[in-house]
Amino acid sequence: MVSSDMILGIALGVGVPMLGWAFRIFWLVNATHKMHLKPDEHGFGSATTEALLINHFKVEEGLQRDAVSATKALRFAIKELSHYTRWSVKQRTGKEPPPYVRDAGEDI
Repeated sequence: MVSSDMILGIALGVGVPMLGWAFRIFWLVNATHKMHLKPDEHGFGSATTEALLINHFKVEEGLQRDAVSATKALRFAIKELSHYTRWSVKQRTGKEPPPYVRDAGEDI
């Protein structure tokens, strides 16, 4: 036989934690709803995102410009080195070096 004290104990043992859990979930959902109504105040709205993107693209543009200038400088250094290598070969042997053979996929 089940006593009334046992039923009350089970009800309190299960019911109180469930009410606490339900209150916590309600509070979290309500806070999330309020946060999504005013996203700029909480740091993830369109104004904040736009500022982050603008800052990122400025940094990225600087990095890209540096990479392009480094690539150009390297290309000119290689051209000068190949020119002086060809000149050195001509000075030592008195003959023209063999012509440059470019790869099929290389741009002129």
